[in-house]
Amino acid sequence: MITILTHPDERLTKYCMHVTVVTPEVRHEIIRMLTAMHMNNGIGLAAPQLGIAKRIIVINMDLIEDKPAKMEGNAVFIDPYITVKEGDTYLHKEQCLSIPGVTVEVPRYPEVKVAYTNLEGRREFIVARGLFAAVLQHEIDHIEGKLIIDYLNKGRPVDFLD
Repeated sequence: MITILTHPDERLTKYCMHVTVVTPEVRHEIIRMLTAMHMNNGIGLAAPQLGIAKRIIVINMDLIEDKPAKMEGNAVFIDPYITVKEGDTYLHKEQCLSIPGVTVEVPRYPEVKVAYTNLEGRREFIVARGLFAAVLQHEIDHIEGKLIIDYLNKGRPVDFLD
Protein backbone atom coordinates (compact mmCIF):
# COMPACT_ATOMS: atom_id res chain seq x y z
CA MET A 1 0.00 0.00 0.00
CA ILE A 2 1.32 3.43 -0.97
CA THR A 3 0.11 6.26 1.23
CA ILE A 4 -0.71 9.66 -0.22
CA LEU A 5 0.15 12.46 2.19
CA THR A 6 -2.74 14.67 3.26
CA HIS A 7 -2.98 18.22 4.50
CA PRO A 8 -1.62 19.51 6.91
CA ASP A 9 1.55 17.45 6.31
CA GLU A 10 4.35 20.04 5.95
CA ARG A 11 6.03 18.07 3.15
CA LEU A 12 3.19 19.20 0.88
CA THR A 13 4.16 22.86 1.30
CA LYS A 14 7.85 22.66 0.37
CA TYR A 15 9.43 23.69 -2.92
CA CYS A 16 10.84 20.51 -4.49
CA MET A 17 14.37 19.83 -5.71
CA HIS A 18 15.25 19.89 -9.39
CA VAL A 19 15.92 16.54 -11.05
CA THR A 20 18.89 16.80 -13.40
CA VAL A 21 19.47 13.09 -14.14
CA VAL A 22 16.93 10.30 -14.64
CA THR A 23 18.47 7.71 -12.34
CA PRO A 24 17.16 4.23 -11.47
CA GLU A 25 15.99 5.75 -8.16
CA VAL A 26 13.96 8.38 -10.05
CA ARG A 27 12.45 5.67 -12.25
CA HIS A 28 11.48 3.65 -9.16
CA GLU A 29 9.84 6.74 -7.63
CA ILE A 30 7.90 7.30 -10.86
CA ILE A 31 6.59 3.73 -10.76
CA ARG A 32 5.41 4.29 -7.16
CA MET A 33 3.73 7.54 -8.24
CA LEU A 34 1.93 5.89 -11.16
CA THR A 35 0.79 3.04 -8.93
CA ALA A 36 -0.55 5.44 -6.27
CA MET A 37 -2.29 7.60 -8.88
CA HIS A 38 -4.10 4.62 -10.40
CA MET A 39 -4.91 2.99 -7.04
CA ASN A 40 -6.61 6.24 -5.98
CA ASN A 41 -8.32 6.96 -9.33
CA GLY A 42 -6.37 10.19 -9.72
CA ILE A 43 -5.96 12.14 -12.92
CA GLY A 44 -2.53 13.30 -11.79
CA LEU A 45 -0.05 13.09 -8.94
CA ALA A 46 3.02 15.03 -7.86
CA ALA A 47 6.05 13.55 -6.10
CA PRO A 48 5.58 15.48 -2.83
CA GLN A 49 2.21 13.79 -2.38
CA LEU A 50 4.23 10.64 -1.65
CA GLY A 51 6.80 12.49 0.46
CA ILE A 52 9.28 12.70 -2.42
CA ALA A 53 10.75 16.22 -2.53
CA LYS A 54 11.51 16.14 -6.27
CA ARG A 55 10.05 17.98 -9.23
CA ILE A 56 8.24 15.03 -10.85
CA ILE A 57 4.59 14.77 -11.90
CA VAL A 58 2.55 12.06 -13.58
CA ILE A 59 -0.76 12.34 -15.44
CA ASN A 60 -3.22 9.70 -16.62
CA MET A 61 -3.75 10.94 -20.17
CA ASP A 62 -6.55 8.42 -20.73
CA LEU A 63 -8.76 10.64 -18.54
CA ILE A 64 -8.08 13.76 -20.62
CA GLU A 65 -10.20 14.29 -23.73
CA ASP A 66 -8.42 17.37 -25.12
CA LYS A 67 -4.92 15.87 -25.10
CA PRO A 68 -2.30 16.35 -27.79
CA ALA A 69 -2.11 13.72 -30.52
CA LYS A 70 -0.19 10.55 -29.64
CA MET A 71 -0.44 11.13 -25.87
CA GLU A 72 -2.03 8.01 -24.41
CA GLY A 73 -1.66 6.19 -21.12
CA ASN A 74 0.67 7.62 -18.50
CA ALA A 75 2.62 10.83 -19.05
CA VAL A 76 5.68 11.63 -16.95
CA PHE A 77 7.04 15.15 -16.56
CA ILE A 78 10.41 15.48 -14.82
CA ASP A 79 11.50 18.93 -13.65
CA PRO A 80 8.57 20.67 -15.41
CA TYR A 81 8.00 24.39 -15.45
CA ILE A 82 5.57 26.66 -17.26
CA THR A 83 7.27 28.81 -19.88
CA VAL A 84 4.19 30.51 -21.39
CA LYS A 85 0.68 31.21 -20.04
CA GLU A 86 -1.94 32.11 -22.64
CA GLY A 87 -5.42 33.61 -22.36
CA ASP A 88 -7.47 35.06 -19.55
CA THR A 89 -7.68 32.99 -16.39
CA TYR A 90 -10.93 31.22 -15.58
CA LEU A 91 -12.15 29.49 -12.41
CA HIS A 92 -11.66 25.73 -12.56
CA LYS A 93 -13.28 23.49 -9.93
CA GLU A 94 -10.58 21.22 -8.54
CA GLN A 95 -10.16 18.43 -6.04
CA CYS A 96 -6.95 16.95 -4.68
CA LEU A 97 -6.01 13.52 -3.38
CA SER A 98 -4.08 15.28 -0.59
CA ILE A 99 -7.15 17.25 0.55
CA PRO A 100 -9.97 14.71 0.38
CA GLY A 101 -13.57 15.91 0.35
CA VAL A 102 -12.84 19.49 -0.71
CA THR A 103 -13.49 21.28 -4.01
CA VAL A 104 -11.97 24.71 -4.66
CA GLU A 105 -12.38 27.07 -7.61
CA VAL A 106 -8.85 27.85 -8.74
CA PRO A 107 -7.83 30.42 -11.37
CA ARG A 108 -6.15 28.64 -14.28
CA TYR A 109 -4.88 29.64 -17.70
CA PRO A 110 -6.67 27.94 -20.61
CA GLU A 111 -3.34 27.24 -22.36
CA VAL A 112 0.19 26.72 -21.09
CA LYS A 113 3.51 25.75 -22.62
CA VAL A 114 5.54 23.50 -20.34
CA ALA A 115 9.22 22.56 -20.53
CA TYR A 116 10.15 19.23 -18.97
CA THR A 117 12.58 16.31 -19.10
CA ASN A 118 11.28 13.02 -20.49
CA LEU A 119 12.19 9.53 -19.26
CA GLU A 120 15.11 9.39 -21.69
CA GLY A 121 16.60 12.52 -20.09
CA ARG A 122 15.83 14.89 -23.00
CA ARG A 123 14.27 18.32 -22.55
CA GLU A 124 10.98 18.76 -24.36
CA PHE A 125 8.15 21.28 -24.62
CA ILE A 126 4.44 20.64 -24.77
CA VAL A 127 1.47 22.93 -25.32
CA ALA A 128 -1.52 22.00 -23.18
CA ARG A 129 -5.07 23.30 -23.42
CA GLY A 130 -8.26 22.87 -21.42
CA LEU A 131 -8.31 20.15 -18.76
CA PHE A 132 -4.76 19.05 -19.62
CA ALA A 133 -3.52 22.61 -18.98
CA ALA A 134 -5.43 22.78 -15.67
CA VAL A 135 -4.03 19.44 -14.48
CA LEU A 136 -0.47 20.46 -15.38
CA GLN A 137 -0.90 23.74 -13.49
CA HIS A 138 -2.36 21.89 -10.47
CA GLU A 139 0.49 19.38 -10.33
CA ILE A 140 3.18 22.01 -10.93
CA ASP A 141 1.66 23.95 -8.02
CA HIS A 142 2.30 20.86 -5.88
CA ILE A 143 6.02 20.71 -6.69
CA GLU A 144 6.25 24.40 -5.85
CA GLY A 145 4.64 23.80 -2.46
CA LYS A 146 1.23 25.25 -3.31
CA LEU A 147 -2.10 23.55 -2.60
CA ILE A 148 -5.60 24.32 -3.87
CA ILE A 149 -6.56 25.59 -0.41
CA ASP A 150 -3.88 28.28 -0.76
CA TYR A 151 -6.25 29.93 -3.22
CA LEU A 152 -8.98 30.24 -0.58
CA ASN A 153 -7.59 33.48 0.84
CA LYS A 154 -8.41 35.02 -2.52
CA GLY A 155 -12.14 34.85 -1.69
CA ARG A 156 -12.88 31.83 -3.85
CA PRO A 157 -15.65 29.43 -2.78
CA VAL A 158 -14.99 25.99 -1.32
CA ASP A 159 -17.32 22.98 -1.29
CA PHE A 160 -17.08 20.18 1.25
CA LEU A 161 -18.18 16.83 -0.08
CA ASP A 162 -20.09 14.29 1.97
